Amino acid sequence: MAELTSNQFTLGTGVATQIVPFHNAPQMVTIHNQEKTANRYVFLGGSNVTTANGTHIDNSETQHFTLLPGATIWATTNYEGLNCGVIRQTF
Repeated sequence: MAELTSNQFTLGTGVATQIVPFHNAPQMVTIHNQEKTANRYVFLGGSNVTTANGTHIDNSETQHFTLLPGATIWATTNYEGLNCGVIRQTF
């Protein structure tokens, strides 16, 4: 049975936060940078993600991913207190 989950995360600079946890089924994931001010990014990657090695999402932008079972996504930011929204569907 498909399960839909939504979360909001407040990200900090220099801290990797797990925003998509491990699941034993595939996941469709939508990640939205809720910041409206320019040059405030969400950086995505593994548990060691930083602003230097992560892939960024611009302010007010959304990215979609399909993850294999067991995959996770971590995030950090270049702006303390940035909000990031995540919707996950497992199937």
